[in-house]
Amino acid sequence: MKQLTDEDVLSLKSNGTDRGPRPPRLYQEVAARLEAMMRNEKYRGGSRLPPERELVKRLGVSRQTVREALLALEIANVVEIRIGSGVFVRDRRPNVAQSLLLPPEPGPAEVLEIRRVIEGESVYRATMRAEDSQIEELVAIVEETSKSVEDFEAYNTFDQRLHVMIAECSGNSLIAPYVDHLWEFRKGPLWNTWYLGSRSVEHRRRSATDHREIVSFMRQRQPDEARIAMVAHIDRLVQRFMSF
Repeated sequence: MKQLTDEDVLSLKSNGTDRGPRPPRLYQEVAARLEAMMRNEKYRGGSRLPPERELVKRLGVSRQTVREALLALEIANVVEIRIGSGVFVRDRRPNVAQSLLLPPEPGPAEVLEIRRVIEGESVYRATMRAEDSQIEELVAIVEETSKSVEDFEAYNTFDQRLHVMIAECSGNSLIAPYVDHLWEFRKGPLWNTWYLGSRSVEHRRRSATDHREIVSFMRQRQPDEARIAMVAHIDRLVQRFMSF
């Protein structure tokens, strides 16, 4: 039996399985199809791709998947996304499906969808189960997020801490590590390409207002209202993703 090398072990850990690399995700398959379309139809550098609605119809997938595929192609230097103008083919682009060389990580739409489910439920439970002292700590974190909207890195630190602590207050020890894990996907190339390119002080101010509303409902012990506020908060991120 072959003995595993250090590189083998690292590979297994990164894949989370001993059955070889994971298959590509749907957005990666769609990215490859888009690359083939550009080659077959001889798109030249500077050419604008068809509108999103046409690509959705042509490829038979959702808008979210098309957007994630376009992000993957931008990371691979195949296209350039110009917000408000469209998606343009780069003058010098790879001749291979570079998008498939990306780790098969979840795309932003998938991450936001599961955050909507998990965090909506965690805040509901946290509102009923949190100690008064924990809620006061959340109030303090909200104040820090509001003060740090001009500082992107500081804001993100407080933002993550707030969401994870709400999960910790849910009374279920499995929820907080999972929420924390979901936030780690923000460090991936697909999320960064979208999120960092669309960041603004105005967006952070809007989120800080959302945080204040969520914790206010928690303080008043209104679980249904807290859940609605959390879902609306994440839905604003979804809308932001769908309008880049």
